[in-house]
Amino acid sequence: MIISCSSDDDISPNNPESAYELQSIDWRFNEENPEELISVELPEFYFKNESDSILPVSINPLEYLEGSSRFIFNDSLAFAEFNYPVHEISAPMDTFFLESTYARVQGRIQPVILQQETFNFAFSSNSSSTTEIPPNNELRAIYTLAMKKVYADFLITYKDANTGAIKTFDGVWEGYFYNNNTQVEFAMNEIE
Repeated sequence: MIISCSSDDDISPNNPESAYELQSIDWRFNEENPEELISVELPEFYFKNESDSILPVSINPLEYLEGSSRFIFNDSLAFAEFNYPVHEISAPMDTFFLESTYARVQGRIQPVILQQETFNFAFSSNSSSTTEIPPNNELRAIYTLAMKKVYADFLITYKDANTGAIKTFDGVWEGYFYNNNTQVEFAMNEIE
């Protein structure tokens, strides 16, 4: 939905006389899809020590995974025509502090506002572990990670610094995160 407080029909950022600035982004609980917990089993990590000395090994199961953020605008054509520069914002990682009305929320991730595109980011937490493999042994490790998909409604407000005109865009935001929980199964066996 687009709301404008001006009768001027040409107040897009493409008009040199307009100077829209991001004013706010507000969030509320999405009742249709609040949150999904997902269990991801990674491919097995395998290490073999055929030497006569101890082999130190470090495993970071999050190294090849990324989080994601996606804004799905209710009026995607209007936002595409608005053609506003990319902005980095603060987004919620949990739904427990969202309510049924829009409110400002500070999140721990900083995605960018992109039109229907997925923005990927590295996880900020580190889940690496270090172990040692004795001589003539092999190590197999299977990691299961707890992931979370969060859905929240958003309301973005822009204001033209010259005319005071306001534009708002709303929709659903989808975020995919590591839920800070890892289960691991280690198996150390002597090489035959």
